[in-house]
Amino acid sequence: MGLPLVLVGLVGFWNLGAHGMLIWDEAEYASLGRSLANGEGYQISGVVNAIRPPLLPLSVAAAFAATGLQTDWTAKIPIVLFGLAAIVAVYWIVRRQWGPWPAFAAAWSLAAFPEFATRLVLLLSEVPFMALYAAALFSFYVAFQRGGQWFFWGWAFFALALSTRYTALLFGPTLILVFLYECVLDRKRVLERLRSRAIWAAPSIALLILAPWYWRQWLVSGDALVGVKYAATQIPTYNVAAMPWWFYFASAFPAMTAAGALLAVGGLTHGALIARKRLAVYALIAATVIVGWHTRYDYKEVRLVTAALPMLAVGVGWAVKAWTDRWSTHRFVKAIPTLLLLLMTAQSILATGAQYRFARALGEPSFVDAMTFIRGATDQDATLIAPNQPQAHWYSQRRCLPAPATPKEFRRRLDEADWVVITNFERGQPPYLSEAAKGLRPADTFQGSARIFKDDRYKTVLLRSEWVRAQIDAAEPKP
Repeated sequence: MGLPLVLVGLVGFWNLGAHGMLIWDEAEYASLGRSLANGEGYQISGVVNAIRPPLLPLSVAAAFAATGLQTDWTAKIPIVLFGLAAIVAVYWIVRRQWGPWPAFAAAWSLAAFPEFATRLVLLLSEVPFMALYAAALFSFYVAFQRGGQWFFWGWAFFALALSTRYTALLFGPTLILVFLYECVLDRKRVLERLRSRAIWAAPSIALLILAPWYWRQWLVSGDALVGVKYAATQIPTYNVAAMPWWFYFASAFPAMTAAGALLAVGGLTHGALIARKRLAVYALIAATVIVGWHTRYDYKEVRLVTAALPMLAVGVGWAVKAWTDRWSTHRFVKAIPTLLLLLMTAQSILATGAQYRFARALGEPSFVDAMTFIRGATDQDATLIAPNQPQAHWYSQRRCLPAPATPKEFRRRLDEADWVVITNFERGQPPYLSEAAKGLRPADTFQGSARIFKDDRYKTVLLRSEWVRAQIDAAEPKP
């Protein structure tokens, strides 16, 4: 297990600065973590947040407290640590069932999956969620064999997963299917488990973990399930694009490489449906529920189903074991899975290396330069209006208001702001903001009414609110 852990650690920590500045969602998590670390509560720019689950912001706050630094790099430390935890979980369960070599292959493959490696350097919830979701599944797998404390571990990991992404509710149908499978496999053992105190007492640990957050949600918004309800409508109403039903199947090759997909899908299918290995069946059920649920939506994105990656890595472990056991006397044939793992690693290095070197967040680096200027040129109580509010708040360390939807509301909010931020890269920027900068003259920059920051692709314009207000007044028809 050591080599995959070293690989993940080196790749993750070395590339914490990949992609440049934080994107919108990353900036929200970082801002929540900074607010928690500074004792300001669960809020972004003075506005209490009732949408983001708490585990990742709390982890970011812990990283800030441990390092004494509040930077992009330190904010991403928990992601790498959760990535290491995912590797450990896969290695542990596969070694427990099939031995060290299949366990090494499973752990190595998860570390080498390009989708896993690229998510490892983003301050998003996918990697923590996959680690906790897999840990919950593997704990229940052991619990149905041994009972006792493993039910507590399963429910605890489920609660932590639900505190990371509301998608963890998919564990419900997964657990039902697993329970039915166990009934078919060995009904007598299941009945013994049902008569134990542990299986009925274990959900209490999940309630203890989740209760403070949902109590807080009720106090803040009057609805304990406000975040769950928002998440339930987010993807169904997100209609910027529609993908075919086979999108996730076609994405398997770039997400895992061709060699990795062959080992993972082939191994999981063989292990569950032909060899009928219990662990492979559990993994297949979990992966099918995750991918199948998200397939029903028109909008699809690979990051939404990354929780299936540890399950697919289990398939790699079984593929290696089944193949090497069958062809143990044929050296060359026996080495084919190893050659596929090496090929997968080479393909992953090429894919993720390009991502680390060339992929950059929209607005990098001129937007960061603009916010650095704001941080040095304004007082702590200064206020901005920006179309990308979370990023502006994170990098300027100033109060930031989102750009209103209408010009009328914008005119009213100008009285609260000192500067207005206009970009050429934020897709949600209202059209009137671009119009506001059309009257800008070179003299205005010399007089300090405006500052322009640009690179070869992106541009950020800072306008003093007084100047914008004067432009709006001058454009209004006189009575």
